[in-house]
Amino acid sequence: MFGGFCISAAPDSEYGWEKLFSERLYLSYHRNHGVQVRIADFTTSLARKDPGREGGKRPPAALCRKVAEAREGGEIEIWGDGKQTRSFLYIDECLEGVRRLVNSDFMGPVNIGSEEMVTIQSTC
Repeated sequence: MFGGFCISAAPDSEYGWEKLFSERLYLSYHRNHGVQVRIADFTTSLARKDPGREGGKRPPAALCRKVAEAREGGEIEIWGDGKQTRSFLYIDECLEGVRRLVNSDFMGPVNIGSEEMVTIQSTC
């Protein structure tokens, strides 16, 4: 139990605990101070024309960048077996999800993203 709530999640990293703590903090502000909150978790968001140069952190764009920058006949390094999955969401769809959440009475947490899972292999 945490603050009177049962937490079924058991994060294995500080990042996961930070997300859970933040959600609890926002809901506490709502209960104790009447502050309206909305809690959303987002999948990986992409612009329609993502150049992939913003730190190269978006898997499809980063993979394309690695291939484009590789020497002729060279190799690129891909971690894992390529079967890892990600869910991608275009930014305009993300904004629509946020608009709908803000205009609702639902405080969340709610996932805003696509149900379609893409493997790194399928981006090649």
